[in-house]
Amino acid sequence: MTRLLVLLLLFALPLPARAGFDPVLLEQIGSNYRSSQPGLESYAVTVSTPKVGEMITQMTSSLPAEVPRPEVPVLTKYWSRAVMASVVLAEGKNLQPTMQEMVERFSREFAVDLPLSLFPPSRAIDRADWLRQGTVEVTETRLDGHRRLGVRLRFAGPVNLDGAFFGRSLPVPQNNLTELSFDLDPDLRLLYQVDFVSAANQHISMEIRHQEFSGKMLPTEVRVTSPDGRIDDHLQTEMGRVQSFWLPVRQVRSTVRPERKETVTVTFSGYRLNLPLPPAVLQRLGGY
Repeated sequence: MTRLLVLLLLFALPLPARAGFDPVLLEQIGSNYRSSQPGLESYAVTVSTPKVGEMITQMTSSLPAEVPRPEVPVLTKYWSRAVMASVVLAEGKNLQPTMQEMVERFSREFAVDLPLSLFPPSRAIDRADWLRQGTVEVTETRLDGHRRLGVRLRFAGPVNLDGAFFGRSLPVPQNNLTELSFDLDPDLRLLYQVDFVSAANQHISMEIRHQEFSGKMLPTEVRVTSPDGRIDDHLQTEMGRVQSFWLPVRQVRSTVRPERKETVTVTFSGYRLNLPLPPAVLQRLGGY
């Protein structure tokens, strides 16, 4: 019994970063999420939500009544595996630049691509730099035969990560941070929770939940909370089968913050799979 207790304590002790944690693991987790749906190379899908109409009404509220209001544009989300990026564009006649800017702001916040938001592939070098600059402590535990790693990354002073670890579409702190802590499964390559600590000692937690689809664990739910309950953001994605793939068909995002309380629903319909994307879209995705 004494030997067993000693072993359990050893599993919970912090390990030196080089011995207990390979920074490549974060890239493997991100790659695991993005490698889902093999055989799917690209898609275009229609995005629908009442939020855009509400935003147009708000933008034009000061115009005289006789001035015609712009029509609600058709929103299309494009995704490319080759570029490993997605974008939502407004499409229609006589679209003003301000309309496209509004749609881009909307898409960043309300049409969230979770696999691309967790350890974004374009920021791998930045993540490696932050890990080298910070102090890393690792704890290892075992639960039902699975290893779990707790990775604590501390900085010498407040830093601005600017989307290096998580996309800006996720409602998590990016600036003035002193510490990040990850709870992850190194064998299944899954991320379960991230804790953020700011220079003002504000604590924010992001919990990630997964569902299994055709033997693959996909992130479908994110919850961001503060200990005092003042922040409680919830993003839930409903997946549906499209041909042989599992793709988002509905997202509900609820926001509870001191300055704002709202719920926005977005639906995705009419998927067009593995068709060549227009050159203009590829340019927006960064493929040209």
